[in-house]
Amino acid sequence: MKDYKEIFLREKLRRVAQDKDIEDKEGTQPKKYYAGDMSKVTKDKRAAHFKNKKSGPAPGDAAAKTKPSKHTLKYKKMYGEKLDPKKDDAGDYIDDFRKSDAPQFKGKSDKEIQKMAIAAYLKDKEKSEEVDLEEGINDPSIFKAVFLAGGPGSGKSFIVGQTGLVALGMKLVNSDPAFEKLLKKAGLSTTPDDIMSPQGQVVRSKATKLTDIQKSMYIKGRLGLVIDGTGKNFKKILTQKRYLDQLGYDSAMIFVNTDLETALERNRNRPRQLPDAEVEKMWKGVQKNIGRFQNTFKTNFYVVDNSDGADFARDSKRVYKDIKSWAAKPPKNSIGKDWITQVKKQRGIKEDYSMDIYEDQESKMA
Repeated sequence: MKDYKEIFLREKLRRVAQDKDIEDKEGTQPKKYYAGDMSKVTKDKRAAHFKNKKSGPAPGDAAAKTKPSKHTLKYKKMYGEKLDPKKDDAGDYIDDFRKSDAPQFKGKSDKEIQKMAIAAYLKDKEKSEEVDLEEGINDPSIFKAVFLAGGPGSGKSFIVGQTGLVALGMKLVNSDPAFEKLLKKAGLSTTPDDIMSPQGQVVRSKATKLTDIQKSMYIKGRLGLVIDGTGKNFKKILTQKRYLDQLGYDSAMIFVNTDLETALERNRNRPRQLPDAEVEKMWKGVQKNIGRFQNTFKTNFYVVDNSDGADFARDSKRVYKDIKSWAAKPPKNSIGKDWITQVKKQRGIKEDYSMDIYEDQESKMA
């Protein structure tokens, strides 16, 4: 029996190519685990690492280049270079799929190819942004949504930074970055003529859809949200708020206010301008909704005056303190409470929901 085992082992080793520099060492030394340009010293250390079954990277791994797997090569052959959902948006996926000559795209209409590209993007995006529930349910901003309202030139992006919303762990939902990127891809500029052209409005619609995809990913994990908008369409914001209410979210609104003169002047100095008449129309539409927003968000409605000459720093500091305290509290919405309780029970987690995380961040920033 012993002779049989020895013969079997020798035959097995014969079939598996061994590295000639260390084939005399105890144990198998498959050639595939040793790069051709690897030094003899490194190979010896590497062999000892494998023999002793040590954990961690083996000697020589740090500088090694990984050979693409057959699955990666197949993907690249089908779709071109592998796309990264953290760097590429759905528009990049669509462009890549359109260029592909893979057999599964033959006979497909452009609309069908777009659907396939969006499906691939969503699948990859979901994998790359999987939410760790054990961390998520203890996140201070979980089940919190802050709506931003303010016309063109109001300085909402500036106020987001001043109020520290993203630093509180909230995810910013804003279609502007996607819109500007898609304008450039379409060969359009940020001038009023290009933006308001039929093609420019198609691009805007596409940017909005891509942003909605991103937002759905955040909502799936019940992450804190900052939803950027003008506030001219009250019904749209009310619909979004009611949807989030049904999921268990608590909501607030920061209304960034400016006088009309400030809004017009800032718009003229922006890279992406709108006609004065359009700015004035939007400004008036936003202003008439202030009362509606206040009735909807009640005590969670905040106004920051960002007109030229106003003390925006004072208002921003006040809003930051209030939002920080609100975001750190457990959700008042019973649906959100039940969701957290259920997930904690499933995971066997007993940590308290508290302001410890913020206090730790404050001490580091002090």
